[in-house]
Amino acid sequence: MVFLAVLVPVVIEGLTLANRAAEVAERKTIATQLAANKLNEIVITEAWSATNSSGDFGEVWPGFRWESTSRTWSEDSMTELVVVVTYAVQGRDYTVTLSTLVDTSTS
Repeated sequence: MVFLAVLVPVVIEGLTLANRAAEVAERKTIATQLAANKLNEIVITEAWSATNSSGDFGEVWPGFRWESTSRTWSEDSMTELVVVVTYAVQGRDYTVTLSTLVDTSTS
């Protein structure tokens, strides 16, 4: 009986960790795709010239939020665009960050 009293909490903790790892991996894949889409949207619409912005992905992707920033690149006439997507799993926040460079000499 004592053996079960020790074993059951350990097994439950192991299952909780495995479940969290699976959910984090699944949401990270989604967050990466959402970040790539948002980064492409900013590049295509040339929205990087606006100030930093943020938002969410609406009812389609609840629980995912994004923030974009732009800063002057130290080389040439480039601007670095950064998109960070944040999501929560079991009460903990996780982030995915994607960035790219755009040539601002032609805009």
